[in-house]
Amino acid sequence: MGSFDFLPERLIDVEIALSKMYHHFSASFPESADFWNQMASEEEEHSRWVGESLEMLKKGPIRAGKTAPTGQAVDTVIKHVDSICAKCARGEISILNAYAHAYDLENSLLEKKFFSLVGSQLPPYGEVGSKLFQATQAHRQRIGEALKRIKSGKKGPAFPA
Repeated sequence: MGSFDFLPERLIDVEIALSKMYHHFSASFPESADFWNQMASEEEEHSRWVGESLEMLKKGPIRAGKTAPTGQAVDTVIKHVDSICAKCARGEISILNAYAHAYDLENSLLEKKFFSLVGSQLPPYGEVGSKLFQATQAHRQRIGEALKRIKSGKKGPAFPA
């Protein structure tokens, strides 16, 4: 297996770290707990999807192109998420910060590189990448809508459709 082979396994760690962060947000912001719990649940589902790609990888290699994320990039994202969780546990994150962090992470270059790489593969890799890409787009959109609403001071549903 080549240098890319670690990536699906490490991306599972990223999805789990995001789920953990969303659980922290849920506990810290009860007014939007349903939103954050839903996001956490979906990240756990994403980790299972990435696990599917890991199982496929064991059956045969996928091409690693120029856009493959590095191990260092993955580690940096996980450390960043862990630091957000620690700040949240200490009460140092506002609801606005929570949505901003979530939006930035869902819009990260790491995920874009992974989708670009996996999405360009022949089935079944492309199918997993496509599911992850669509789910992440939906996350980004829901978080972005909530972030705009909070910034504007408008009231609205805690979990935008």
